[in-house]
Amino acid sequence: MQPESDTMADISVIIPAYRASASIGRALASVAGQTLKPRQAIVVDDGSNDGTYEAAEAMAEQMNGVALSVIRQDNQGAGSARNRALRDATSTYVAFLDADDEWMADKIERSMIVLESTGHVLIGHDFVRVETDGTGQTIECAHRFRHARDPFAG
Repeated sequence: MQPESDTMADISVIIPAYRASASIGRALASVAGQTLKPRQAIVVDDGSNDGTYEAAEAMAEQMNGVALSVIRQDNQGAGSARNRALRDATSTYVAFLDADDEWMADKIERSMIVLESTGHVLIGHDFVRVETDGTGQTIECAHRFRHARDPFAG
């Protein structure tokens, strides 16, 4: 699927959020800062009592053209929140982002290049785990998928 424009892709970003008022703004800022922006970001506040909904809503004017929807539901867990967001997703592709994570600026652009050039329907990425002391460790998920007999085992 070709991007709708040079800066927008046919992707809905799904973000389940529970007690994420301190981190949801950074997560959404990383979506808004993509070199190839998604059409839509959907945050599902899964019964938070810390202002997560309000913190997400406060980002609406800073989304750089990405349509933001914020939905509330009673606490039912991250899986239920993801499923709730999927019902409102309007794009060909979906991307999942946890409310306490951030994407590198070219994440969607790099993902779309792989999707469009390989015919794959699922992409997984390596990631950097940043500890509270600021140190980082790269977790090589791609290596596991390429070299394991069963990449889904342990």
